[in-house]
Parts: sequence; structure tokens; C-alpha cells
Amino acid sequence: MTKSALSEKKGEEIQVKRKFGLLAALLSAIVAVLCLTPAVKAAYADVPDNALGDEVRKAAEYRLMNGFSDTVFGYSSPMTRAQFVTVLDRMLFQDEAGSPLPATMELSASLSDVYRASLSRAVTCGVVDASAPFRAEETVTREEMAEMLVKALGLNDAALSLSSGPASARIAYAAPFQDLPEGKEGYAAIAYAIGMTKGASKTAFQPDEPATRAQAAAMLTRVYEKLCQETDFRHGFLSTDAQIASAKQMDAVSLEWSRMTWSSANVLMVTTLPNGYEKIVETLNDDGVKLHLSVSMSVSDGAWELLADDSGIIRAVEQILHELTAPYPALGRNPYGGVTIDFDGLHTPQREAFTKHTPQREAFTKFLLELKDALSPTGKTLYVCVAPYVPDGHWDNGYDCRAIADIADKIILKAYGYGTESLNNFLGTTAYQNEAPAPADKAYLSLLHLTSSVPASKILFGVSFQSAAWKIDSDDKLISGVPASVGVDALEQYLSFLDTRTAWSFEERTPYAIYETPAGVRYFIWYENAKSVRKKTEIARLLGVTAVSYRPVDDIPSDLL
Repeated sequence: MTKSALSEKKGEEIQVKRKFGLLAALLSAIVAVLCLTPAVKAAYADVPDNALGDEVRKAAEYRLMNGFSDTVFGYSSPMTRAQFVTVLDRMLFQDEAGSPLPATMELSASLSDVYRASLSRAVTCGVVDASAPFRAEETVTREEMAEMLVKALGLNDAALSLSSGPASARIAYAAPFQDLPEGKEGYAAIAYAIGMTKGASKTAFQPDEPATRAQAAAMLTRVYEKLCQETDFRHGFLSTDAQIASAKQMDAVSLEWSRMTWSSANVLMVTTLPNGYEKIVETLNDDGVKLHLSVSMSVSDGAWELLADDSGIIRAVEQILHELTAPYPALGRNPYGGVTIDFDGLHTPQREAFTKHTPQREAFTKFLLELKDALSPTGKTLYVCVAPYVPDGHWDNGYDCRAIADIADKIILKAYGYGTESLNNFLGTTAYQNEAPAPADKAYLSLLHLTSSVPASKILFGVSFQSAAWKIDSDDKLISGVPASVGVDALEQYLSFLDTRTAWSFEERTPYAIYETPAGVRYFIWYENAKSVRKKTEIARLLGVTAVSYRPVDDIPSDLL
């Protein structure tokens, strides 16, 4: 479904017919990748004992593909387009609703119901073009496999960006192959980056070569095993004792109690402890959760001015160190095992103005070096938040991530907040349908950029449960250019209304809803749920990132824990 067609899909939207709690509803959220325990080791007489053969056997053991019989896999047999889509369906989108299969696809009357059901879901997910002949019985090519898999992962927009977007991104993240068809380079680039394919050689992909069942099995096995990696580190941001049960299941929690400001050449860090803070600390300590103090600052708080002043940097470090070492009266000790630095907005207004702010970027690195040196004798750790990257944007250019990775113990990529803060120039349109706060393709490109200079083991994939609600009229046209953020309790209430329509954007990997308040005001809202978080963390796993940071921790759907 194209972004512009979201409101046209009302017929496929789910009518919420009964009141339900949001977290309870998420317990039955559609499961992401179905990761199966390997079955009995496959023994096929036609599968050789080599690396490719091992991957083929795994495909059978994971029940991604079946052999022709108990002893014959069909190792060298061709893989048809219908067969490949069916395996993709089994692996990635069996939870999606199907779409009609029109006559334009020219499907044979003899095509089985199994293939038809998979094709139906593939049409829904944008993997197959329903307006053109599908050629179900033809052998799938290497390029077609890459393109269909990338689309099935929800990364079509990322592939298009890497095919025809800014030259800097196309060059930096291109696959090493020299025989790719024009306009399709991005699909091979993603397939290569996630380990789906190694190419026919170091420089050749052979995109038009027909694929064998063995090649298809190997490619899918590589992706499947990455998708099924376990989350090995969970971090969350917490400010109060609400939903502390979720925080207890984290490996580390950053307590959002401190904010830094700069005014009249003076730096001031204010730490506001919530009532009963000692209960939060003791409860989490008892469960072995590591506690960090989160220190936030934005450009509007004077971040650039602070970083431009060497004495300001020193005073800021001194204040942070004091807060990390001073005993708290109600505890008789200091509660923190480290600090999380969250300086937001360290970017230039325009990418072309990058050199203007190079000194500030270097100053942020200098600040972190000073802080790390001060922390070293204490044994306390340092986490640093960084802004996401977009090929045609500038959000991350105040952060030298390669240098930060050498300083920090962990880097938290805030892979959210992509949506605009204002659509005042688009009133009377449906432009809000293109403004999901954390679309899958942008999350992938941010991670691709970050992992090019930072070890994946140091990265935490940041997830936010922020929503964006746009006020619309009865024709779904925008009537207010500034979005509202809706809390989880209010969202639960709105989703429970009988006339609320909810649906899923496969392209964005994000749910949305259209609801009307008791006052009669209509809204279109992008939000996150268990399914969307799973889908996006799967994308992180494709690039080797298996640690997650949730913001705020108290909004985490219970079935994610």
C-alpha cells in the first residue's frame, strides 16, 4: 500500500468492536518472525557436505523449505517465483491479511491454493505487483529474490533511496557488484549488507541468473537466523515509579532526573528526585538492574554555547561527577552505576553548513573525553545518545559517532522522531500520512550509517512510544499543522471507541488509527505497539544490533518483555 493511499484503505481497516485494554490487546498482537526450534537434522542424498549444503539443511530444519521427499531436496532444481514467495510468506508475513488476486496477474487456473494464499498476502505487503503478470511458474532470478526479500522486510523505500537518492548515500552503502541493473542497485545493496547474498564473485552479482532451490534456501537461511537472534540487552528510560514492573525486567535503566542548562556563561545541572525515589532505586537494585543517571540538554538549553566554552565543559563534568558520587540521604549511598548523556539537537540547520559546526562537534567529543576521564577512577560507565541519520538530512552531523564509540561504553541510537513538527504549509492535504515518527526504512538507513563506523555490539536500538495525532476533517484533510502527542492511557481509550478504525502500514511498519473524540474532533494518529516494535527490532538484528533501548520504559507493551 502506498503512503498516499492510506485513507483509501478504509475497507480493510479493522473496526474495533469492543472495549479492551491496550496492553491486553497487545498480548494477542500478530507475531513477528516465527522462529522455530530446528527439527530433526535433515538427511538429503542430493545435498553435499559443504557450506552451502549446511545452509540448505538448515532451511529444511527450520521448516522454511520442504524437500521433494524425505531423501531428495531438489538441490539443483530451479526455484519458481511462486515457490519463493511462498517461502517468504512462511517466514515473514503470514500474519498479514490477504488481498484480491486480479486477472492482471494472469495466474494459471492450476495454481494451488497454497500459492494463491501466499501471493494474496504478498500483494498486501507490496512484495508483488498485482497490476502486472506474475509469471508464477518461471524460475526466480537472483535480482528478483533480492528485491522481493527487501520488500518483504519493509525496506522498499530504503532500497529506492540507495538506488536514486543522494549520491553520498548511494556511494557509501553500495554493494561491490558492477553488474547491477540501473534503478535496482539499492535492493542488492541491502541484500549484501544484511548478509543475504555474497554475490557470484567479489564484483559480480549476476542479477539475471536463474536461482536454484539451494541458492534460495541459503539466502533465506542467512536472513532467518539473523531475524531470530535474541535481544541480549534491554535498557529503558524511567522518570517515575509508574510501571516499575517493566523497569525490573531491564538490564539497565537511565533515570531521567537531571537536566543541564547554560545561561550567562554559567552551567547549571538540576536534579529533581521524585517522591519515593529510594523505593525505585532499591526495587531495581534488588532485581540486579544497573542504574544510570540520565543528563539531558538541548540546543534551546544552551548546549552549543556550553560546548564552545572550555571552562563550561569542565564545570559541567564536575557537576555530573558530583551527582554520581555524592550519597543520597534516603539511601545513605549514591545510587548510580553510570551516566547517560542525552544532548539533543546537535546538528546544523542545513547539511551544506556542516563545516560551520565542526568545532562544536569536536567540542562534544572533547566534553565526552573529559567526562570519561573523570569517570574512570570511579568505575562508572558512560552511555551516549545520538540522533538518527537520514541520507537527505542533517540530524546527526553534530555527533562524531566513530569518536564517541571509542569513548562511550554504549551508544543509544534514537531511531525515532523522523516525523515533521509542523505541516502548516500542507493544510487541506493528507501529507500527514507520510509522517510516521519512526518508519522502518529510515530506521534501517540510520543503523546502516551507524554500523559503518561503530561496532554493532556497542549500539542500542532506540525505540520510542511517542505518537503523532493530526487533526483532520470529515474528508480526512488536515486542519491543524501541529501534531498532538497522545499518552498511552488516552490512546487506549480512543482505540476502544466503537467507531475507531485501526490499520497497519506495511511500508512504515507502523499502526495508525482514525478516531473521534467525545467533543467531535477527528484525528489520524500514528502510534507504536508490540507488532511495530518487533518488526523494527528485527531490522536492527539484520545489521547485528541485538540490544534495545525503550523510551519510556513504563509504556512498553507487556508482551515485549
